[in-house]
Amino acid sequence: MRKLRRLMTSTFLIAAATSATHIVHAQNYDAEARAMFNEAVAAHNARRELDAKAILAKLVESYPYHYRGHGLYWDVVGQTEDATARRAVVARSLKQFEQAPLEKRSEDFYTFAVRGYEILGDKDRAEVLKSEAIAKFPRGYEAQNARLAAANEEKDPIKSAALFQAFIDEFSDNVSRAQIAALNKFRLTARHEDVFDAKAILAASEQMERFAWRFNEMFGDSLGYTNALIEIAKALQEKAPSNSLSFAQKGLAFVQKKSPESNEFGAQTRLVFLPVMLRAHCALKAWPEARKAGEELMREIDSGPLQTPLLMKLGEASARRDYAIALEQTGVIEAAREQLAWAAALDEKLKSELEAFHARHALKGEARSRFEASLKAKMAEANLRREAWIKRELLGAEQRRPASDFKLRDLGGKPVALVDFRGKVLVLDFWATWCGPCIGEMEEVQAAYEKYKNHPKVAFASISIDEDKSLVAPYVNEKGYRFQILLSDGAVESSYQTPPIPRLYIIDAAGNIRFRHDGYYKDGYYLKKLDWMIEAAMK
Repeated sequence: MRKLRRLMTSTFLIAAATSATHIVHAQNYDAEARAMFNEAVAAHNARRELDAKAILAKLVESYPYHYRGHGLYWDVVGQTEDATARRAVVARSLKQFEQAPLEKRSEDFYTFAVRGYEILGDKDRAEVLKSEAIAKFPRGYEAQNARLAAANEEKDPIKSAALFQAFIDEFSDNVSRAQIAALNKFRLTARHEDVFDAKAILAASEQMERFAWRFNEMFGDSLGYTNALIEIAKALQEKAPSNSLSFAQKGLAFVQKKSPESNEFGAQTRLVFLPVMLRAHCALKAWPEARKAGEELMREIDSGPLQTPLLMKLGEASARRDYAIALEQTGVIEAAREQLAWAAALDEKLKSELEAFHARHALKGEARSRFEASLKAKMAEANLRREAWIKRELLGAEQRRPASDFKLRDLGGKPVALVDFRGKVLVLDFWATWCGPCIGEMEEVQAAYEKYKNHPKVAFASISIDEDKSLVAPYVNEKGYRFQILLSDGAVESSYQTPPIPRLYIIDAAGNIRFRHDGYYKDGYYLKKLDWMIEAAMK
């Protein structure tokens, strides 16, 4: 018996030691895979796509179970090669995925397997795996996706709102997903004012604000919380002006508190709340308060130095119109006339309101002519002041650093390198067929190209960063672009820090980057800005 006990004890110890060894090996295995994946993510985030691809290729070969590694590898291959190459690596990955037994299939397995089959266009297999994932993980990622999709696709607004609320009730612990549901429910109620009363819209607003705040507390998204308050305040302007004002004041206080300690906010971020507060005060007939908000807002607008995105957010025409109403109600008639006429010059839809104002406060003959001439002069002066500020800010950001070399191919397969443009000022633009703002920007670039196409010292080239390069040529032909289009090799983006797009560089004749321009806004200055940058780069 003692021998048997000793034998059993020895066997147990050996088994325990073997098990411990396996655990250590598994931990090392996981740690090595995790380290490789983190290294690849760092390279990808730094736009070093070729480095990321090499690391990921080794990762998925050595650790085929690392499904996130496969997913990132697909993306990087698509960026550095083309859609055909991407489909090929996806197909190879899925072949490995399918060998995983049912009991070993994790949530990551389903997330990336579904995505892979969707890339290949195999919707049937993707749906089978979605159903399998939902059955195995009823509170998992795919189950949550299905619930949110059902809520979004429901045509009846009341039923849709109920589905969003059910999701929030069940998954409130998942703040990021619950926030999405709360946002969608809020937008649904605000969009269907004929179905939901002010009380329902307010309840959805308060719920959205709570989740935006929780998300901010967990992940430090101050700007996201601010944007949520702006959206809520705007949505409540007509049906619940007092609540709109409360949310706007809350947002303004938050921005003023956070601005000194956060780089998320510019010095003028607080201004976005003033038009909402102005409108709310007008709706509440709080005329002195409305006039005060309007005065502060117009002082900032008229001084000139506002970035175009902020100026567009402020809605200058409607803000001047609301300020005019406050001025009229407080008896400042001529100032009100000027603000409303200025608003009508910016937005033709306000001309009928201007005529009605003139009918209430007649101004005839020479007096009206003098008024119109004075207004025209003031607007021209304001535009010149703004244009001078834009030019000063733009040229003040001039730099002089070597542009990274590249060797790409154009739509005809011809190799094109940066050195080919030496001796000319190069307008180099990054864009994609799926990029909305790029459409307007490329139209402006085309107009500039037509102006400079015969200039011996100016050249244009635009680099498409589309993963599916087969989409580019048909798109270019449809849009009628005549300047040179190049196809990214997946590495050029890292050298030129893109995305975001559109992003445009002005490179001088010696191969130095002189200017970088980000984004596109239809503000009437884009072509002038190109002229100013090209002219400066020639010096």
